[in-house]
Amino acid sequence: MRARRDRFTERRRQDVRDQMEEVSAAVSILGGNPSAVPPPANNPERTRRAAEREGRRTRRRRMREKEMKDGRILHKDGLSSDDEETDLEANSYKTYIGIFLENYMTDAMT
Repeated sequence: MRARRDRFTERRRQDVRDQMEEVSAAVSILGGNPSAVPPPANNPERTRRAAEREGRRTRRRRMREKEMKDGRILHKDGLSSDDEETDLEANSYKTYIGIFLENYMTDAMT
């Protein structure tokens, strides 16, 4: 569980660093007009993180739109996608928890 928490924390920190670097570059180039500045130099890791971040945002937006169509308005501004996981990560975590609980219950019964 700690590794999962640490992974989310580090992902959020790196996302903030990436966005800070982009904004800093824009401010230094245009003096405050970031909309006309190209992204920083091509960095495959940064590009991958940006794609993942946008993917999480897109999934959240689509879920909100679907909920609004269904008549359920459950969106709360300010919620983050930092705790979202891929299906592989979620299944791995569920398996880990299942094994842990099984071992815990076995130990408790003996």
